[in-house]
Amino acid sequence: AMHFAELDELYASIGKPPAQRLALLEQNADVVSKRDDSLSREVGLKVFAEKYDEAIQLMTDRTFSVWEGGTLDVADHWVNAHLLRGQQELAARQFAAALADFQAAATIPDNLPSDRGGAHETEVAYWTGLAHEATGDRDQANQSWQRAMSASNERRGRRGAEGGGGVSDRSVQVYYQAMAQRKLGKTAEAETALKNLLDAARRVLERESEPADASEQTSQRQSPRNRGTLAHYVAGLAHLGLGEKDTARTEFESALRATPDFLPAKTELARLQTNAS
Repeated sequence: AMHFAELDELYASIGKPPAQRLALLEQNADVVSKRDDSLSREVGLKVFAEKYDEAIQLMTDRTFSVWEGGTLDVADHWVNAHLLRGQQELAARQFAAALADFQAAATIPDNLPSDRGGAHETEVAYWTGLAHEATGDRDQANQSWQRAMSASNERRGRRGAEGGGGVSDRSVQVYYQAMAQRKLGKTAEAETALKNLLDAARRVLERESEPADASEQTSQRQSPRNRGTLAHYVAGLAHLGLGEKDTARTEFESALRATPDFLPAKTELARLQTNAS
């Protein structure tokens, strides 16, 4: 099982198509399931392939453990699987199911190790608000969007401002905070936040375009979510929020070219395609 985990990590680093990576792990599921790290990689690829039910089932029936020096992304897989399944249900007007999934995304079970509590809280609250809005419950929707704004402010207060105009996972939550602001009628504040987000992403991309030394190049090749990929994605979100869909699509495509298994970019591209058809 350890060899499958290491092989998939290698495949990810060289940009092997996620579908081929998942097929290999699924074909050897009996062996892969013997280790938490190899199974976590299979779960993440199932989420990428929109096999949400299968991914959630694998995470529900097993207690995952992190050993010294190890890392697991199962908590993020749990959030993503429920968020994305909930979004599908919301699009299909299955409002009760969508709300149940959004609630599950907000509650990481004890069997999944996580040191990123509340990392997706703003995003989850925003989508919960959309589900309530779709049912006609505007009061609950507003409460959810208020929670999205306060959650993002609390995390920013705990972590402080990002140095050097950089981008991080928190930048994504800033986007959802801006979307919540817009829903609450705070249009000017939302537009300012989106423009600031775009400026930060552009600064990162400008730095990434400069020649890097060998150690930096190696580090970026080894990172599945390097700064350039994330910066393209954050720029895409900002453009999307500002109504610039074509430019947003270009940024998401750039993120996915750099990191073929970058789930957020794939999700936004699919949503743009669906909305355009």
